[in-house]
Amino acid sequence: MTVSGGTGTTTLVFQDGTERYEVQMDSDGRVDVIRGGESINCKPSGAPTAYTVNVSASTVNGKHCSALELSPTLDDSYEVSFENTGATGTYSITANTGVGPEQVIYAVDIDVTHRTTTADYEGTIRVAPEEI
Repeated sequence: MTVSGGTGTTTLVFQDGTERYEVQMDSDGRVDVIRGGESINCKPSGAPTAYTVNVSASTVNGKHCSALELSPTLDDSYEVSFENTGATGTYSITANTGVGPEQVIYAVDIDVTHRTTTADYEGTIRVAPEEI
């Protein structure tokens, strides 16, 4: 995920039903990882105007951050969501292509909510084979 500009914080949430794991990315370059009630900062060096958080590689701007490692925290099946999307950026979720057939993602439902003082929108975007 690349974050640039904006005026607030975007939170990437991983939840498996019992545990919640948050990656909070602030528009000023601060990255906080919250899991088990503990908050760990993974702020990139300097004061970047844009930065990239790669949860799969556990890096912020290419620098390793052990707090981003999901494996010891979550079970195999979990939900991914974005909250408080105040920072402007590119959001990209990619499934691991090196998994066996029993671990393949067949379909994705993305619940979208957008609220402002003048507009209120809720909907679901579904991506699945032969449904496009």
